[in-house]
Parts: sequence; C-alpha cells; structure tokens
Amino acid sequence: MFQYRMIAIANPRSPVAPGTFLVTDNISARTQPNYAVVEISGTTAQRPVAGTPDFPNLGAGSSYYDTTLSKTIYWDGANWRDPTSGAAV
Repeated sequence: MFQYRMIAIANPRSPVAPGTFLVTDNISARTQPNYAVVEISGTTAQRPVAGTPDFPNLGAGSSYYDTTLSKTIYWDGANWRDPTSGAAV
C-alpha cells in the first residue's frame, strides 16, 4: 500500500491549519478534501504506474520516495529517474 505525505491547503471552511502535514494510506488520501498530495512513498515494486486508476494523471516531475532505494526519485514521463545521476531506476 502506498503512503501519501499530504499538506493542508488553505480553505476557510477547513478545521485544519494550512501547512499541516498528514501521512496516510492511499484509501484515506482519497477522502481528505482539505489536503494536497506532496509525496508518495512505498517499495520499488509499489511504484506508481501512469495511466492506472490510482494514477491516471502521473505527470513528469512527480516524485516518489522509494523505500527500497531509500531515496526520492522522479518521473520524467516515461521512466523513474535518480535525481543525482539521471539514470533510470
């Protein structure tokens, strides 16, 4: 299961202060209307796949904390890349 790191967005009707962080699973993330996703994390095998129901709009520049590699990697629109070397991982 993915973990989502989320941040509260400004909403005058929200009881949550803007900038408050929340870490939740992918099911709970869908029911958090006052938050925006900042980062997703999980194992290498759990990486998001563009075009799937969970990630229909995975855009270039999206980040993912890969717990197997112990680092944040970035989606270039076709591959997950190491930000330091630029190599596909």
